Amino acid sequence: MNSLHTQVKKSLVERRDAISRLIVNNVDAHRSLDEAAATDARDHAAGLAAAAVLERVKDTESRELLEIKAAIQRIDDGTYGKCGDCGGPIGRQRLHALPEARTCINCSDRAERGA
Repeated sequence: MNSLHTQVKKSLVERRDAISRLIVNNVDAHRSLDEAAATDARDHAAGLAAAAVLERVKDTESRELLEIKAAIQRIDDGTYGKCGDCGGPIGRQRLHALPEARTCINCSDRAERGA
């Protein structure tokens, strides 16, 4: 594993752990909202709105967590930095900006234009 991969893996592991803690905290907050709404009918509507926001945040965090875990696995497998579409290298600048990137910038642009 080269120094870039070592640095990136350390950063990804730190992000993974932080997001995991956020997800746990959001689950706890969601439970607290449910309990508060159950005891006070006036707070029920506000609790529902807050719960919906927490659910969207949890979904976003969960998707990011999956991408981070996949990037860590690619580092461990020795495939990190290779485009999942064309097999070419993912640029160093792209990996610094988006360490969990699965595709090179050209393939990413192509996919965005096609979508």
